[in-house]
Amino acid sequence: MGALEVIKMPLIFNNELIGVVGVTGNPEEIKLIANIIKMTAEMLIEREIDIDKKILKQTTLNNYI
Repeated sequence: MGALEVIKMPLIFNNELIGVVGVTGNPEEIKLIANIIKMTAEMLIEREIDIDKKILKQTTLNNYI
């Protein structure tokens, strides 16, 4: 059995490499799918960080009051 081919897509947040997503398959066939997965992962990470910032801001405000 041969080795699986993989496309490694870097995950970038604030112009920094924060991780890598690997997608196995024929690179020519999965390039578009791998790019969609990369963009989706980056958007989800950004969303979670925004939610955490809002929660921290609200908690800080509540503690101040």
